[in-house]
Amino acid sequence: MVDGSDRDGLVIFMVPLPAQGHINQLLQLSSLIASTYPDIPIHFAAASSHNQALLRASAGTTTNNIIFHDLTAPPFPCPPPNPNSAHKFPSHLIPAFRHANIHLLDPISTLIRSLFSFARRLVVINYSLMASAIHDSFSSTNTESYTFHSISAFAIHWFIAAEDKDELLRCYTPDFLEFVRSQFEFKRQTNGVVCNTCRAVESTYIDKVENRSSWKHWPLGPFNPVKISPVRHRIPCRCMEWLDRQEPRSVLYKSFGTTTSFNRDQLRELAIGLEKSRHSFLWVLREADWADIFGEGKVSKIELPDGYEERVERSGVGIHVQKKDDASRDGLVSAGTVERAVIELMG
Repeated sequence: MVDGSDRDGLVIFMVPLPAQGHINQLLQLSSLIASTYPDIPIHFAAASSHNQALLRASAGTTTNNIIFHDLTAPPFPCPPPNPNSAHKFPSHLIPAFRHANIHLLDPISTLIRSLFSFARRLVVINYSLMASAIHDSFSSTNTESYTFHSISAFAIHWFIAAEDKDELLRCYTPDFLEFVRSQFEFKRQTNGVVCNTCRAVESTYIDKVENRSSWKHWPLGPFNPVKISPVRHRIPCRCMEWLDRQEPRSVLYKSFGTTTSFNRDQLRELAIGLEKSRHSFLWVLREADWADIFGEGKVSKIELPDGYEERVERSGVGIHVQKKDDASRDGLVSAGTVERAVIELMG
């Protein structure tokens, strides 16, 4: 709890990562603080082209005392996601991350100095991969800095405890690991870590992470704005209506998030495997995020087998929300493998 005297003159400054799925988590943390302490002003800063938070603010999020700042930065690299890449990590976003840390340093420093015209104490909460962009904030003794981690405590522990570099390279590209290490050097000045998790779910790994670091960790999540409304108040939705007709615990939910793209062969094997499993499924399918979601020319390249959507919906087996032989071939997971996995999982 923050008592009245501690809140006097306190200002909170949020610095998100310029990625669609990650910027929303700091917005939800900002909303949580705003609803709990409405007298504390919260400043939320990102490049104007990255500040998708403004578009999300109306989705049941408290924003009355959140001030959004669109920072000015030069145009940034925005290569498209590559569904044919040998590595599924979204390396196409890394140029934007580097660009943000370099070119937002001066605008953020200027904004921080302006906040001290009325703030007696400034708390900076920055995404872990935006550490170098806020390092000038440590020049004031009235500033505290906290690092925000969006991933689970299990993932953090696995990352810092991994002794085999090849194990990390199975999930991350060398370029990304180098970028993480460069940001970690600036993280050494932080006062603590805020995690998007909770002890009810990950107490074991939260303790393991704290035991391997010198910082206090605050698990304040999960930050999930989803609210389940009573059926009578629900806006008509084809997906929800279909789910309401299914038996409890009978539907497989399948989503690979917002950063991974699949090529045509991979999509085909996944689709056929799901269909042949004969288990009900809900598949959220979309192309991976671009660094700049407002840019032109972003046309979805997702192609499902001909007639697939109509066929699975007509049979009642599955529904996809958004276009979003049994042996493996060149690393491709076969339809048969998907089919067996679903049957084993769902029983």
